[in-house]
Amino acid sequence: MDIYSSLFATLLTTVLATPAVAAIYPVEIAHGAPMTQNQKVSLNSAGLPQKGITANVNINTAGAETLVSELRGIGQKRAKAIIAFREQNGPFKSIDDLAKVKGISKRIVEQNRDKIDV
Repeated sequence: MDIYSSLFATLLTTVLATPAVAAIYPVEIAHGAPMTQNQKVSLNSAGLPQKGITANVNINTAGAETLVSELRGIGQKRAKAIIAFREQNGPFKSIDDLAKVKGISKRIVEQNRDKIDV
């Protein structure tokens, strides 16, 4: 196999594998908000995000799916309540403000405190 065949095979493999990788590691963009310095992503040896290891959740920018998948005690109904609260009242100023959302207890806030950013 000459160098051109090898390069072509590598390029073809990369192009064909990209949609499969995107399906395994979907990226959620919450309301078009840019990433902040606090958002970190752990990468595996292949340079892809590690499944099951995530960054802290910014409750001011996270979408409903992220809130549900990353925070304990948060289902679709509570996630929608969090988003509605921040849309009506502006961004959360502290993690404790999350307890002001109807259906979110102080206990839920404490269970997730180490996973939340504002």
